[in-house]
Amino acid sequence: AGYYLQIGRILPVIHWLSLPIGLTIFNVILLNEMPDYEADRVAGKKNMMVRLGTRRGSYLYAIVSALAWFFFYVSIRHGVPQRALWFYLPVFALSVVLVFLVVQRRWQNRRTLETLCGATILVNLGTSASYIFAYL
Repeated sequence: AGYYLQIGRILPVIHWLSLPIGLTIFNVILLNEMPDYEADRVAGKKNMMVRLGTRRGSYLYAIVSALAWFFFYVSIRHGVPQRALWFYLPVFALSVVLVFLVVQRRWQNRRTLETLCGATILVNLGTSASYIFAYL
């Protein structure tokens, strides 16, 4: 909305930019549902984690991360400056490590889960920052 208000139109590259950012924030929300899984299930809530279960929820986290990586690359192919890849490299590395930890169910440890949640937020912010720095 901010881009549209300033420019008066939306360029197609904006859609490609939004996909990795949207996917990474989805993972933030998904991972934050993990500690509440049992209580939400007992209470009859129907959030994503309750519907899938924690094992499939972990795999969804991995799939969504892979889609974010893919669409980041696609955004480069659709007009984002290539230097965004250099800024994204450490974010990508962190994201790969997080996928392995989540799939290995390391989130079952409460302290580790807090770290995973914080690091997933960093992936989201780092993805956004990679785009911002690429355009500066």
